[in-house]
Amino acid sequence: MLRISHTHTITATSFAANTFRLHNDGILFFGQLVAANCANGITFTVTIKDEDGNILFNEAALAENNNTTFFAAPKTDDYAPVVARGSVTITPSGDPGGAGTEYAIVCNLYVMENQYI
Repeated sequence: MLRISHTHTITATSFAANTFRLHNDGILFFGQLVAANCANGITFTVTIKDEDGNILFNEAALAENNNTTFFAAPKTDDYAPVVARGSVTITPSGDPGGAGTEYAIVCNLYVMENQYI
């Protein structure tokens, strides 16, 4: 199992969506969003796209001040999306507040590398 980790910092004046590229092929099993305790009660959306820009996964309303685990597919489904050199975007719902404060947002993805359904 491969852990892909990306850390992004947001502030009250710089909180735009952040996109990072995936350079591994495999099956996405689950992910985690570890978001700092922001002054304002914001949430985050995680979107995973394939290299053609098609949305494979989208999870909204992930809470700040939390370590949220999200699954690639509903637990009732017997599949998980294939990650194939796509991208992940983390979008905050708004200003995190706290002038001059930096908040670390970490996204971890757990991928079975070079495995396909």
